[in-house]
Amino acid sequence: MDGVLLDTESVCRKAWYLCGPQYGIKASSVEPLLRKCVGSNQDKMKETLYLELGKDFPAKDFLQAAAEEIQRELKRDGIPIKEGAPEILTSLYQQGARLALASSTRTSQVEEELSRAGLYGYFHYVIGGDRIKRSKPDPEIYLKACQGLGVLPEETYAVEDSYNGVRSASRAGLKTLMVPDILEPTEEMEELAEGIFRDLFGVKSYLEQNAVIWNTDSKNVSLPDGHCHTDRRHQRAVREDL
Repeated sequence: MDGVLLDTESVCRKAWYLCGPQYGIKASSVEPLLRKCVGSNQDKMKETLYLELGKDFPAKDFLQAAAEEIQRELKRDGIPIKEGAPEILTSLYQQGARLALASSTRTSQVEEELSRAGLYGYFHYVIGGDRIKRSKPDPEIYLKACQGLGVLPEETYAVEDSYNGVRSASRAGLKTLMVPDILEPTEEMEELAEGIFRDLFGVKSYLEQNAVIWNTDSKNVSLPDGHCHTDRRHQRAVREDL
């Protein structure tokens, strides 16, 4: 979600730069730390901060302060939506694609932010980092997302922006597409990802040409009303995930 559908990674960066000095983090250290934490849940981020800054670093307090700053900005300025997000979600939904969202952010926050952005109703299943034992890059969250949708990983696409996200989806056996945000693609990402795209419009075009979606009543599919479709089951088989 963050960095793929919502432009919240830039908001997170601002919050880290603002809160970092209050907890003894030098400005020059913020960006490297943030890059190592992108795509991780709270527990994994704390592990990273302890490893980089020492066991005495108040990681929980720092992350809480940054999260509060992020929420203040989002409530003040609104949820920034990534270019192409409404278009690709609308296209896939109208074709009858089964869509899941697998985010390292806690589930309640994911649901709230998607709702505020008007995107929640597109998804049939939502799972956050608080509902798994092992954070990305472990494949657990994607395996659970596929299970929640009732689809096979090898017949499913994942769209990711982070290194850990790409690793997680690839290790779960999904066909992974990368749309870089904060992190530029590396040689490893080029090897793991089936494709790397500048934005979601590129992903939309790729899926239109390469993905297989079975839907017997796509002409009758209306746009979502904004309510959660978590765990809803449809009588059509689709090979998609986002």
